[in-house]
Amino acid sequence: MLARIIGFPDAESRQLAYVLNELADGGPGAQQAYASYTDHMQRLVTTKRAHPGADVASRLLADPARHSDEEVVLDLKDTTAAGVLPTADWIGNSIRLMLTDDRFAAALGGGRHSVAQAMNEVLWEDTPTPRS
Repeated sequence: MLARIIGFPDAESRQLAYVLNELADGGPGAQQAYASYTDHMQRLVTTKRAHPGADVASRLLADPARHSDEEVVLDLKDTTAAGVLPTADWIGNSIRLMLTDDRFAAALGGGRHSVAQAMNEVLWEDTPTPRS
């Protein structure tokens, strides 16, 4: 969903998620993933400059401050990474809680606590972002 809000077509969202996972992993493919990530954003900016839409990239490009393409690419990279990685971690932590904690495991079969309650607990107890 975030890829769509940013301005990517649905067909590119899986590839973008894959690249972000490779980048966040920090393994041997991280440098190539970073290059690919930058390339995705540069192509998006070029496309949206020519064909604006109702998305974040188009709105950044239309801003009266007249940001350079490089500035917009950097803003889009930051925004996308800040949205995708914590959300993925939140979902993963919530699934782990539901599968390992009896209070939530029973909910999968119609028991006591809901998925929403598990996700809420994760935000408070096992947050996907670093605490200061």
